[in-house]
Amino acid sequence: MYRLEHIEYLHILWAIPILVGAFAFYKSWQKKAQARWGDAELLQNMTTPRSTFKPWLKIFYLCMALFFLTIALSNPQIGTKTETVVRQGVDLVFALDVSASMLAEDITPNRLEKAKYIIAKSLDELGGDRVGIIAYAGKAYPLLPITTDYRAARMALQSATPDFIPTPGTALDQALDYSLTYFDVESPASKVLVILSDGEDHEENWQDQIEKLNALGIKVLTVGLGTEKGGPIPLKTGSQVVGFKKDAQGEVVITSLDADVLQELAQQTAGTYVLGNNTNATLNALESTLKGLTKATIEEQIFTDYDDQFQWFLALGILFLILELLTTERKSDWLNTIGIK
Repeated sequence: MYRLEHIEYLHILWAIPILVGAFAFYKSWQKKAQARWGDAELLQNMTTPRSTFKPWLKIFYLCMALFFLTIALSNPQIGTKTETVVRQGVDLVFALDVSASMLAEDITPNRLEKAKYIIAKSLDELGGDRVGIIAYAGKAYPLLPITTDYRAARMALQSATPDFIPTPGTALDQALDYSLTYFDVESPASKVLVILSDGEDHEENWQDQIEKLNALGIKVLTVGLGTEKGGPIPLKTGSQVVGFKKDAQGEVVITSLDADVLQELAQQTAGTYVLGNNTNATLNALESTLKGLTKATIEEQIFTDYDDQFQWFLALGILFLILELLTTERKSDWLNTIGIK
């Protein structure tokens, strides 16, 4: 099994399109500047003949070096053997609302980041429980199959953004329906579903899943994120706010917590509702939900003894750096023979 030990370093790869774009802009500016000084062919004859292809080749080498060095930093690893891990626990599934309204900043830093923080802190408190994560907006998608690998759960949370779901909107029924597929009907382990949302629901068909949830004995904890006053949905470029989401009439959309939906869902499943703005209160509610539940013996094959593989990517990165340094911008006769200037 492959894994990246430091996946956060992959953000460095954004430098590659920026580097290519900056170089293309520079070459365009250089060409215009030379045109102002005189005839381009005359300038070429007065200076050292330079290739138009080799500068792009050097940039290619540089981008490849950056790519492989970044992969080396993230440290790819291979699991060399498996072990059977036996634990006592319950099956716990988090359904995370990643719709655009969860970006509202009426709570700090915003509703979505608060929900992800709650899940991450919950993982710190768990023991042998199996955990799965579902992300939902207009549709529901698996973010993490049910597992005892809490490290994988934390990594999966990083990709939970509104961009993860191509279908806009909020469909609570989709989340409930998909969560049913996560639980093993034949497992004696207790089953817990934690829904983290601001309560917005554009479909309003979730009542159809209540009977199924109750039939499987799934304990439901609903966590409300946001305030009654609410707030606008920021539109950002990077970390910079460039505006706010507007409706068809051009008015700024104000989204607020709809606790009624979450409270009704909890009530109809004999579950619990908690306001998630207070992290400690939410964690206490989850602990109370899990307390006294039937735990089953869970066996799972996991990979261990991971071997570092960064050295191969480091070598490739250094190789491309050397190629970039050795490549000059002078014209080459052998390139001319194949029609490349």
